[in-house]
Amino acid sequence: MIIQDALAHFMEEGYFEKHLRRMKTTYQKKHKVLLKAIENYLYPFVEVIGEKAGLHVLLYLKHIKAGDLIIEAEKLGVRIYSPNVHWSLQKPESIIMLGFGALSEHQIESGIQLLSSIISREAVPKGVYS
Repeated sequence: MIIQDALAHFMEEGYFEKHLRRMKTTYQKKHKVLLKAIENYLYPFVEVIGEKAGLHVLLYLKHIKAGDLIIEAEKLGVRIYSPNVHWSLQKPESIIMLGFGALSEHQIESGIQLLSSIISREAVPKGVYS
């Protein structure tokens, strides 16, 4: 009961709307940082295919399988996800989901740089640079 009263007071006094506006601004900034980092570090190896909803984006990986990247990223401390658990029919092998809501702008940039090191190494055919 006391929690409900506190929440009602929070909403009646306009604090909830203020909180939502602040969070919207915060998440929009993080979203822009993520998209800019993807553009700077991951192109031409990926294509953003889902960016308009929620606190995540979907990336189509060119020349690398999602499972391989997920494993290699985990070794470097970067968590990325397969969206396959959310899809009932076709389960693409080359799409990953990147969440950004709980990360700082610095963590977003650093994580994308680490992914870049894996993707560029995996996507370039062997022998091209040797």
